[in-house]
Formats: sequence, C-alpha cells, structure tokens
Amino acid sequence: MSEHLSLGHQITLQLMPLLMFFGLIMSLGASFWLPPMLLISMCITLTIYWIYTMRNLRFEFKDIRFLILPAVIFFTGFLTYYHLMPAFYDQAYHLQISNRIIDRWNWEPTHQGMDYSFRPEIISGIAAIELWFTGEISIIYLTPTLLLISTAWSIQHVGEYFSNTKWGFIAGVVFCLLPVTIMYGRTMLLDVAVAGMIISVFHHLHLSSNKNRYSLIMVGILTAIVGLTKYPYLYLGVWISILYYLRKKTEESKYIILGYIFIIVLFLLKNQIYTGHILGPLQSQISGTFASGNAIVTNSVTYSPRIFLIDFINQWHVILICIAFYGCTLIAKRH
Repeated sequence: MSEHLSLGHQITLQLMPLLMFFGLIMSLGASFWLPPMLLISMCITLTIYWIYTMRNLRFEFKDIRFLILPAVIFFTGFLTYYHLMPAFYDQAYHLQISNRIIDRWNWEPTHQGMDYSFRPEIISGIAAIELWFTGEISIIYLTPTLLLISTAWSIQHVGEYFSNTKWGFIAGVVFCLLPVTIMYGRTMLLDVAVAGMIISVFHHLHLSSNKNRYSLIMVGILTAIVGLTKYPYLYLGVWISILYYLRKKTEESKYIILGYIFIIVLFLLKNQIYTGHILGPLQSQISGTFASGNAIVTNSVTYSPRIFLIDFINQWHVILICIAFYGCTLIAKRH
C-alpha cells in the first residue's frame, strides 16, 4: 500500500494494518462459526503472504531509527507495573471474548441490562491468536506491547512525512512519554490501539490517494475495522467517503465506501444473528446519547460539554497543547 522503500520502512508502516486484519479475521470469522484452527491458519497464511510481498526489500542502515521507539517503550515500562497486574474490568471483558473466539468457552460477560456482550471484538481477536499459541487464559503480554509499538511506529511515519526521517521519531517519543501511555499503553484497553489505527488509516489513505481501486478498497476496509475496534468511530469510513465526494473525487469515494460497506454489512448481519437487532451492541450507546442530549436540552445534565472541555484541557500540559496546535496548523497549511 505504499512505495517500495527499505524493508524496515515497510515492516513498520504495514504492521498496524496487518494486526487490524488479524483482528477482523478472528472476530468476524468466529462470529460466523469458522473453527479456530482455520482462523489461525488464515492469519498465518496472511503473514506468509505479507512477508512474500517484501522479498525483494533489504534492511538499510537508516532503518536503525525504528528501534528508538521500542527502546523508549521498554525503558518506560520499568516505571509502572500496571501492565503486569491481572486484567480487571474492561481488560477482563476483552480477554473473555478472546477465549470465546478460540472456543475455550461460550460464556461471555453481560451488563447494562442486556443478555449479550456489546464489547468491540477486534482487539480481542488479535489477543486470541496469542492465547491460542501460549495456552494461557488471562495472561497476555505480546499483543498489547505489539499494538503499542505499531502505534508508535505509525506516529513516527506520519512525523517523518511531515518533517523528515531525521527528526520524525520525536512525535512518537512524545506520545510514548505521555503518562497515560506509560500507564495504560501495554494493557488490553482499546484507546492506544485505536489511536494508532486512526493515524495509520489516514496515512495509508494519503499514500493510496493516487493508486488503483484495490488500494482504496483496502483503505475502506481499514476504516471499518477502526469502527469495529471502538464503536464511536463507525462513522469514519462514511465521513471520509463523503469528504472525497465533496472534493470531486468520486472514484476514490466510491471504492472507499465499497470496502467499508462490505465489512459493516457482515458486522450488522452478525448482530442480527446473535442479538436479534442489527444495531445490537450499539443500543446502550445510542440510548445513552439521546439521554445525554435530552439532559443538555432540559439543563439537568451533571456532566456538561463545558465540564468535559475543562477536564480535557486539564489533562494537557500547556506546552504540549501549544505544540499540538502548532502541529495542526502546519498540517492544515500543507494541505
């Protein structure tokens, strides 16, 4: 999905999309009753094909720069033991789903008055591969670490695109040194992974802007995977397609939405089968959104948009938020 450069460049660029496809294969495949061994075999086959596509590439000395971010991640790992603690709450839910995907059991956690799980399953699908090979049920280290590293690399690639290969890694270092990344980055929470997915998708979207329809369809599929990783981003593929259409790029818009719809239709079909409603996992979020809107209108809200904005700003150091605004300005000027 990008120009042929060095082997290190391609591996670090394509690792996140590869992991995304792993999660898609495992989660949707299990939903349509495909046996775990077949799903694992499909992931292995995809990996072999991925390696085969890079058979003519070679590592270059400049690829050493891609070791900086993993080094930062492992160094900061000594500052917290949170990722070594047993998985509780959301993390435990995700691992429960992982075990169900590989047929360890059929039970899954339910809550909020529903008789089924409404948790997104992409990250659980990726984790299921590790659990399959290790034989573990609740202990997982490689998957969250790999997702964090691939997220950092995605940021580095965007940083290099908007600056140069000499200093692009700094953006990734800043991300890895954020306290929230240090504390929760190597856990089974979804936020770090979905951040990397979004950045990777937009970068590949730019790289695919002048390419053939198959690349654009793949980008559309990736936008759908982002939505299935964290449901508030289900709109991403539609939004991108609409923006392309408004910019008179109708062909690109058509192929992106085609890839997006293909995956979303499977997701909706799965919902209908397991929950009796095509929007089954989203019902609590939809009802919560309407309840929040009604509370704002009637002025009975306890957590208003103003309070959210204040809390959000308080989590940013003033220097960091200034740098972020400066970076956004540079990106806007470039485009």
